[in-house]
Amino acid sequence: MKKILNTFFLIFVGTVIIVADQLTKLWALQNCKNELVINNFLSCHQVFNPGISWSLFDNLNSFGFWSLTFFIFLIIVALSVYAYRRFKEGYNIIAEILVISGAASNLVDRILYNAVVDFIILHYGEWKFPVFNIADSAITFGVFLMLFNLFTEK
Repeated sequence: MKKILNTFFLIFVGTVIIVADQLTKLWALQNCKNELVINNFLSCHQVFNPGISWSLFDNLNSFGFWSLTFFIFLIIVALSVYAYRRFKEGYNIIAEILVISGAASNLVDRILYNAVVDFIILHYGEWKFPVFNIADSAITFGVFLMLFNLFTEK
C-alpha cells in the first residue's frame, strides 16, 4: 500500500511540475512580450531558447536542433528507466522525477515552438541572472538532489 501511495505522489509531483510550467509559459507568451518588471528582483520577458542551458548550442541549423531534441528525448527515456529501477529497489526517486518532468516539459516546448520558452528574470540593480522557467528550476533542484543522494545513500 505504501508503494502505491508513493507512486501516486510521484506521478502527482511530476504532473504538477509539467502543468505549472506549461501554464506559466502560456501566461508569459501573452503577458511578457516586452519586459514586465514585477518588483526590484523579479521581471518577466519571453525568450525563445533553441539551445540548452544558458543558450548553449542556440545557433544550430534545423538538423542540429532536431538532433539535439532527439538526444534530449533519449536522455529522458534513459533517466526514466534508471528511476524506475531505483524505485523498484525501494529508493526515493523524487529527484529523478523533478529532472524527468522538467525535461519533458521543456521537450514539449521544443516540439511546439522549436525552442524552449524562458521568461523568469531574477535581477538586482544591473545584475541579471540568465532567463529561466519552472521546468529549469525543477531540473536544477533535481540534479542537486541526485548529487546529494549519490553522496549520502548507502
